Amino acid sequence: MQSEVVEGCRGVIGVREQGNAGQAGYCLSKAITADPADISLRFHRASLYVELRDYHKAAESYEQIARLCPENVEALKTATMVFKSIFLLACSI
Repeated sequence: MQSEVVEGCRGVIGVREQGNAGQAGYCLSKAITADPADISLRFHRASLYVELRDYHKAAESYEQIARLCPENVEALKTATMVFKSIFLLACSI
């Protein structure tokens, strides 16, 4: 069952490209629940949140990735960028 959920959600990139971000987010969350060790799924979800400009959820997602893989420099760089965006957004209000 677990592998079926993950494999079924591998097509989430196509769903995302078709503009259905809600379905893509749902699918990614379900796949992450089924396979929490798959970091690529977490990266896809975090980048989806950035695209949607939901910077708080994106920051949470990148923070989870950084906790799971502290050696992942790309996650740390992107998390820094997202936190900077949140700060700049807060300052402009």
